[in-house]
Amino acid sequence: MVNLETASSNDAAVVKNNGDATKSLSEVRLSGKKFSLAVGEEAAKADATR
Repeated sequence: MVNLETASSNDAAVVKNNGDATKSLSEVRLSGKKFSLAVGEEAAKADATR
């Protein structure tokens, strides 16, 4: 889980462009929430900062 400064205005999927021209899901943001759900490498980075 990643804290956001402001609540997300809508549901959203954050997609990362990889170096090999593929894409990966990195975050899921939920409307009205001040947090996002990190996925994959982004989740590991969020855990490392705790």
